[in-house]
Amino acid sequence: VPVDVTIDGVNDSKKLTEDEREDLFQILTTHPKIKYAISEVDHKKIEEINILHSAMLGMDQAVESLGMKPDLVLVDGPRLPVKLGEQGVAIPLVKGDSRSFSIAAASIIAKVWRDRLMIKMHEKWPEYNFAQHKGYPTGAHVAAIAKHGPCPIHRMTFNPLKTWYPRSGESGNKKAADDKKKKPAGSSRLSKASRKRTSKKLSTSKKESTSKRHTATRNNSKPVASTTKGRKRKASSIAKKNSKLLADVSNLRRSARLSGRT
Repeated sequence: VPVDVTIDGVNDSKKLTEDEREDLFQILTTHPKIKYAISEVDHKKIEEINILHSAMLGMDQAVESLGMKPDLVLVDGPRLPVKLGEQGVAIPLVKGDSRSFSIAAASIIAKVWRDRLMIKMHEKWPEYNFAQHKGYPTGAHVAAIAKHGPCPIHRMTFNPLKTWYPRSGESGNKKAADDKKKKPAGSSRLSKASRKRTSKKLSTSKKESTSKRHTATRNNSKPVASTTKGRKRKASSIAKKNSKLLADVSNLRRSARLSGRT
């Protein structure tokens, strides 16, 4: 988004209504000066590399698909994707969708695209009502999975599916019922008694451990002093890094003549 482009209403997508997001999506994706790209990482890839790495991969792919090299990339969150981090052209920004115009615009495009995709999934598998919950594990969604089983786009490494279907092809409900039948009579009472004994042992152990720590602290103050110095050095190092980051952002703002807008 060029610094001279201003669009009223752009904000964190979570703070906007569905109609507002749809209207802004149309404006953002048709604006002649705005460049955008969308990357989709499917459920199979997410299962393979996990949700965090999939998000990082999607960001890298989206920037590569822009068709131009941006001067600076602001990344929502505390960490940078691998390629962007190596190129040194990106800055992480925690809660960026409520602090940056560009990130807020991207969050709107991403959420509308995701919602439209889930509506298509709803048309294919209406029994799960994807159009309503958009894939989030709501009570209704979990109940639908329990009733119908998972569909091809459900991620089997995520709970409750991971628990219900620990082995491919086995019915989770059937396994739960079978496990219940195999459970010996009286095991519940034994389990409770065992938990009480374990809890008592842990409590006693914790008291002894705390007493030992207090004795060590009174008898030897060097470890405490050393730890305190270490914490001060770490805090000082973090403060220097934050100061440098703020200075870099300030310089970038001045050079780009942002006129007070992030």
